Parts: sequence; structure tokens; C-alpha cells
Amino acid sequence: MSTEAPINKTIFDLDLHEECHIQNNWVVLRVPGGWLYTHWEYRQQENNTGRIEQWTDKHSTFIPYSEQAKIDQMEHLLKT
Repeated sequence: MSTEAPINKTIFDLDLHEECHIQNNWVVLRVPGGWLYTHWEYRQQENNTGRIEQWTDKHSTFIPYSEQAKIDQMEHLLKT
């Protein structure tokens, strides 16, 4: 089970199995060796018993940890 990260954390600060929401419908989950980026889509469907509302996983991508990416992020933050 994952937990939601505080809003001031970056993906590099996430603990194992901690997640954060980025952009619209994207969730980043910290997993061993990197992160799992998942795009979710909200759907509403009508059936004979009424409306069904649900989030569906559209696709996920594993991103391996990179020390260079962390350096790039720090340089970007220093410029802003």
C-alpha cells in the first residue's frame, strides 16, 4: 500500500512505496531501483443499474534511478 507524499517533496525525496501526484492524472510511485509513472483516466459509464464511475490505469512506465537526473534537477532549481 502506498502513501501520499507531502506537497513539498520531489520524486528524489520519496520513500519506498510513497507516491506523489504530478500534472493531470499522473502518479509517481517510488519503487526499488526507480519510479513507476502511471497515467490514470476517469471514466463514467451508464449501465442498467445506473452510472459507474471509476479511475482506470491507462499505462505505466518504469523509470530507473539516475544520479545525473538528480543533478539536473538541482541545477534547474538553482536557476529559478
